[in-house]
Amino acid sequence: MSKFGQDPIPGMPHASDSPELAASPAPQSAPEPTHPVPTAPAAPLYDDGPVHAASAPVSGSPFGTLPVTGLRILNGPWSNITLDLPRTGEEILIGRNDPPAVTVDIDLSEAEISQPPLISRRHAIIFRDRGTGAVVIQDVGSTNGTWVDGVRLRPGDTVTPVSADSVVRFANIKLIAVSGKEIE
Repeated sequence: MSKFGQDPIPGMPHASDSPELAASPAPQSAPEPTHPVPTAPAAPLYDDGPVHAASAPVSGSPFGTLPVTGLRILNGPWSNITLDLPRTGEEILIGRNDPPAVTVDIDLSEAEISQPPLISRRHAIIFRDRGTGAVVIQDVGSTNGTWVDGVRLRPGDTVTPVSADSVVRFANIKLIAVSGKEIE
């Protein structure tokens, strides 16, 4: 049995069939790096403490920083999935579907990391402010809370703008706000 990648390709000459191919030099492998290769630390599954990394200004952007365009889930079965955020004028209801009584725009029931689910049927609303273009989150009376950068939002009356790298939590699902350049 030969090694992976060294089996003959059908219709192509093999080194054992041709003296010219047998005499050709073997391909060289890439040199080993001389400096250590950095590795990213593992993200904790759940952290209730305040966390915030400020965004660096980007020249040419009307907002001073790139606008927030998504929320990337950091824990649970949907880890590393990015949820697209609304354009100006749109309002998105976050929660879990319970038809026919409640239908949400983004159903996080499959992203849950506990049973019974901690996401409320009507958990939060996300929209983009028409004047500033900022992404805004409002808790709509969730049982287990909504947090932005470690601060719990009061249901109904708290509207909080979100910047790039803001940490958002809906009950036990933790997300980070990402700008357009970070979404693939």
